[in-house]
Amino acid sequence: MIKRIVVPLFIFHHILLNVAAHGDVPHSNPDGNPTFPLWFAVLASILVGMVPIFVGYFSITWIKQSERLEKWLTSQELKGVSFGLLLFLFYDFTVLSSFIGLNSLDSIKRVILPLIFFVIYFGYILTTSGSSGRIAILWAIGVGIHGFAEGVIMGANFHLTTPDVLRPLPGLSFVFHKFAEGFIGGFLLTFHSDSEDSDGQFVMSLIASLPVPVGVLFGYLDVSSFGVVIPYLYTVTLSIVCLTLIIAYVFPNFQEKSGSLSAGIGLLIIYLFTLLHEI
Repeated sequence: MIKRIVVPLFIFHHILLNVAAHGDVPHSNPDGNPTFPLWFAVLASILVGMVPIFVGYFSITWIKQSERLEKWLTSQELKGVSFGLLLFLFYDFTVLSSFIGLNSLDSIKRVILPLIFFVIYFGYILTTSGSSGRIAILWAIGVGIHGFAEGVIMGANFHLTTPDVLRPLPGLSFVFHKFAEGFIGGFLLTFHSDSEDSDGQFVMSLIASLPVPVGVLFGYLDVSSFGVVIPYLYTVTLSIVCLTLIIAYVFPNFQEKSGSLSAGIGLLIIYLFTLLHEI
């Protein structure tokens, strides 16, 4: 019985480590000359970064318009799929942010990263008017911030002989990551917003995806300057993922705020006690 539980968890853990390991800034070639031209890097980022997000956002509408798909992909099934995708992204972004600084060797990051996380979390909880529809907008902004960080890494990768995004399996993994981010955004926009029109989906898709090629541009030209901000951007997106989980899935009745606020306080308490191990 124990073997049946431990072995799948062990395999799943290693799969996560390999799939989620896309947050390191690579070293450029010794001569500093890029292997690929800038236009190629930007075009590749549009194809593997922007397009999957657009497809993800509009896929919810396509499913709802298809009578055959809607029979077995009901609202509850779509929520379940998006919740599962969001749980993986939660793990992914947590690792990329060095567990909000706990695993960082830089003592400054151990202070700044959790500060960023909890300021965003409690700031949103305490200032929002109580409409859960706003989480769809927040999600698009968060995905855009995360996409910029990924773009910086991708831009630096085009100084290598074989960038990760051009390798079949890592490239496919990245494409599905972006599709998943768009799929979650489409679900939030459809079921947690008053509007699901195509214009709204297009605008949210653009907000979420356009920072990818912008980040590629910065990473391609000067990764040493912009690469240092990546952990902070990952922490911002992790806080937005936590907000999305709690507001849209765990405590969908956001009118009272009490559940989301209490969850944040509980997270802060356990984080502080975990921090004791690092002192």
